[in-house]
Formats: sequence, structure tokens, C-alpha cells
Amino acid sequence: MKNIENELKDLILDKYGSLSEFCKKIDLPWTTLDSILKRGVDKANIRNILKITSELKIDVECLANGEIVYKEDVQ
Repeated sequence: MKNIENELKDLILDKYGSLSEFCKKIDLPWTTLDSILKRGVDKANIRNILKITSELKIDVECLANGEIVYKEDVQ
């Protein structure tokens, strides 16, 4: 079973080709993203999570609940 961090990583790789390209796009140090993916979304700084969810157009509350849901799909 995949965890939310693996799903998030896969989504980033699908859309941007690499984690470093995504980090450049959102102006986030690669080491910060790596830490979020290794330690967990729930341990991350909210500003960094907002940068990630805003760029990916996913709902931040759903991410906090362990789901990736695109904002247009949130009711």
C-alpha cells in the first residue's frame, strides 16, 4: 500500500519529470522537499505544504487526511 508521500512524489514526477524541477518551480530547496517526502507531510511547515498544494492544484485539507484530491474535485 502506498503512503501519501509516495503518491505525492509520483504526482510530482509525472507532472514535472523530476523533484528538482518542481522545487525550482515553487522556489523550495530540494532538501526541504526530500525531508517532507521522507519524514511525512504531517511534520512539514504549513507554508511549504501550501506551496506544494497550490502548484499541484490539490486540496490541502484532503492532503492532511492522506488523500490527493484536485481542487476542482472538492465539493
